[in-house]
Order: sequence, then structure tokens, then C-alpha cells
Amino acid sequence: MKKTRLIISFSFLILYILLFTGFINGLSWLTGILSGIQIMPAVLKVIGVSAAGAIGLGAILSATILAGRFYCSAICPLGTVQDIFISAGRKIFKKAGNRNSFHKAANIFRYTLLAAASALFISGNLILINLLEPFSNFGRAAANLLRPPAAYFFNSISIFADIPLHRLEIPVVILTFSFFLALFLISVFRGRLYCNLFCPTGAILSVLSRFSIWKLSISGDKCTGCGLCEKVCKAECIDSAGGSIDYSRCIHCYDCLDACSFHAVEFKPAFIKRKGITMVLPDENRRHFLSMIARGSLALLVLPFLGMTRAAASIPFLPAGRKHPVIPPGAISIDHFTAFCTGCHLCVAACPSHVIKPMLSQYGVRSIYQPVMDYDSSFCNYECAACLKVCPSGAIKEFALEEKKLIQIGIANLNKNSCIVYSQGKQCGICAEYCPTKAVYLVPYKKDLPAPETDESVCIGCGACENACPARPEKAIFVEGNPVHLKAKIKENKPVRVKKPASSDFPF
Repeated sequence: MKKTRLIISFSFLILYILLFTGFINGLSWLTGILSGIQIMPAVLKVIGVSAAGAIGLGAILSATILAGRFYCSAICPLGTVQDIFISAGRKIFKKAGNRNSFHKAANIFRYTLLAAASALFISGNLILINLLEPFSNFGRAAANLLRPPAAYFFNSISIFADIPLHRLEIPVVILTFSFFLALFLISVFRGRLYCNLFCPTGAILSVLSRFSIWKLSISGDKCTGCGLCEKVCKAECIDSAGGSIDYSRCIHCYDCLDACSFHAVEFKPAFIKRKGITMVLPDENRRHFLSMIARGSLALLVLPFLGMTRAAASIPFLPAGRKHPVIPPGAISIDHFTAFCTGCHLCVAACPSHVIKPMLSQYGVRSIYQPVMDYDSSFCNYECAACLKVCPSGAIKEFALEEKKLIQIGIANLNKNSCIVYSQGKQCGICAEYCPTKAVYLVPYKKDLPAPETDESVCIGCGACENACPARPEKAIFVEGNPVHLKAKIKENKPVRVKKPASSDFPF
């Protein structure tokens, strides 16, 4: 069983690495499956009334009730990364590898943390979920730490050439690296402590796994009390002296099955009993468990009123001149996007024009790691809908390409005082040249000099004009984000005739 679990877990790890580094962006069906079987994205999709999310969430929860937290050891990519850290740590720090022993579960802490994350989520604040959710943390590492060197390498040897790269946000890279450094140290010295103490997904599954049908158990007839199963347990949930297993923390890695040469550890239906061993939870005191639930419920009611609500934590940090950030097409509105985006950066990896940029606090402290459209780097390709197809949480909803072309994510604003044509009397018009909808167009200006004007009704806010504008130090045209996305009109094909300037360059 351990070998099978290893094959499954490493297969999923490779697929998720390929997904977040952009090597399988074209396989939308595979992207949908991989993102659909992750807990938090599936939960958010269900809240957004998605049938696909309900199917994925139902499958994971059903599997947990059937056979415990197999998800944590085989499907979660961050779980597999921790296993790699644990294995490496045992080789590098040999003493650390022998420190695994049974520890009592810190249930008050983990369930209170889950309640706090839930309360903040209900109030419109995803900061705890974005910081702790495993799928998003893995995605950020793959997109910001693995993708750049992989792209440079493959592009340099002309294999998978032209893998697009977004401009790295140094604070995001530093925080992502710091998280994984801390995760490495935790994994080396305390195994899967992150999964059973900080991870919100692990806390959710821990409740269900208590009642799973198939469980690992210790046979009193065969057990010699050697304690090998306890030493190899990465979740620190096996009490070999008491002959019990904490099923809320057991991640079903099956290391104990492999370690026990007497076959005293068995995987069987929970209703089958063995003499001398009672299959109980270490925290069998029901009043203690109910007390934890009560405290969590109290936190759920109180925390939204502690100043961490949406209104108190929605102060955005924006460039000068811009009132609202520009969010990707399909994100519906800033409120919808910040309420559902977990900051996994899958859209960042999928964007071929690398205009979607990871940020720390573009939308205020309520939502960390959520991306924004960065028109200094690039612009949103008119013929592209890649980000609409990959979002795992429903923060970016899927639309057909023809519908996407009419989504108005923002409106171009022209500052004539900075425009080269208006302020310096020089010919330019590059913004009109790049505009795909002709929302920016040229009109006759003094001395037959064509000058740009804008039509807000047909502008979709793609940023092509802003990206191309040569004006410095301040660009003459920029896109103001729409707090709620609108629908642009289709411009009638009636081009404005502009008289060509008298010049030897135009002999006819």
C-alpha cells in the first residue's frame, strides 16, 4: 500500500508542477480535474454555485469518510513536498529522523485557528486562508520559485521555447521562500505538524476522518511493543504504549504498515475489533471535544466584529492616479475576486502575455497574494482567455472568448497634459494603433496633426494603450479599473478620416 501511495503522490506532484509552471496550459480538461480535487478551491466553487466544485468536494469528502485522510498523503502536492523534506531531513540530520514519537493533539489551537479562518472568510477576509491553504502555497512556490529557472533553461535550449514569464514581485518571492524554509524545518523535526496544526484543509478533514470506515489499527495479538510504528509515524499520532491511533491526525501514509515486520498494524474496517486492543481516539472525552467545538463557534461569532471585517481591511495600495486595481476578465467584481481568490497564482502561470502579476497587498490587508493586471509589463491579449479556464476557486469565471472580448475590466483615461501630441506637438498615436477595439482613435488636431481621443463605451480596459504609451516619466494614458465589470459596446466600423500631414514621406 505504501508503494501504491508513493506512485500516486509523486504522479500528482509532477502533474501539479507542470500545471503551475505552465507546461500543460493547453490541456484545459486536465487542469479542471487537477484543480477540482483540491479542498479549498472546491469549497469556494461550491459557494459560487458550481456543479464541478460540488462533484470534486463530494468525491474528496466521501473518500475521507471511507478511508481517512488519504488526500493529505497522496493528492495534496504540499503534503508530498513535506514527505520529501522529511526524507531529506532524516538523511541530513540523522538524529532528527529518530525523534518521531507520539504527541497529544493540539486540538484547541487547530480548531480555533480553523474557526478564525472561517470567521474571517465569512466577513470577506481571506488572509488566513491565503497564508495557510496548502494548494495555494504550493502554487505560489511553483509559479514564483520553480517556473523562472525552468523557463530560462528550456527557452535557452529551445525546448518548450517561449515559455512566458511574469515580472517577479520580490516581496512575494521572499515570503514564499520563507514559508518553505519554515516548512522544511518543521518537517525535519516534527514531521507533518503543519498538516495537523496550521493547515485549514487538514483541520476540516480531521473531523471527518474520526468516523472513517476503513482505519489503521494495532493488533494486540501480534504487537510486541517495539515501537517501530511510532518512530516512523510522520503525523506523530501512534501511541504504541497505549496501542491506539489518533485517527484525526493519521494521514494514511502507510509507513507504519511497512515498518512493522510482525504485521501488527492492519488496515481494515473500523467495526472489526481485536482482542486486547480498543480502537479509540486519544481524545475520547466527549465533553472536551464538544468544548473545542463550542469555543470555535464562539470565535466564529465574535471575530467578524474585531475590526477585521471587509470594510476595515479593504484599503487598497494603488499607484498614483488609479482609484481601483484592474482585475482579470471573468473576475466579475473586485468584491467577488477578493472573496474567492486564494492567491494560488495558477492564472499567473497560465497567462501567455504575463500581464497578470502576483502582489502582496494590492487590495488591502484583507487579501494577501492576490494578483493584479500589470500594464507596465504587458497587456491583456484580445484573442486570449487562458486565465478564465484555469481558476480553481471560481474567483475568475469561465466565459467564451467572444463574450470575454466585450468584458469591460476598466476604462482608458487620457491625460492630454502628458501626451506627446498635445503637450509637445509631435506625431505619435501609438496608443490608437495598438487598441484592439478602436476605443482609442485619432482625430484631426492643429496643423493636420492627428491626436488621440477615447471612446469609453467600447473600451475593454485591456491595457494595450497604456503598455505602448511612450510618454515619460508619467504615461499619458492609463486604465482605471472597474469595481464591477461591465459590458462594452461594439464600435461601428466607421473610421475617422484623418488628413495625412504634408511631408515628403507621403508622396501620394
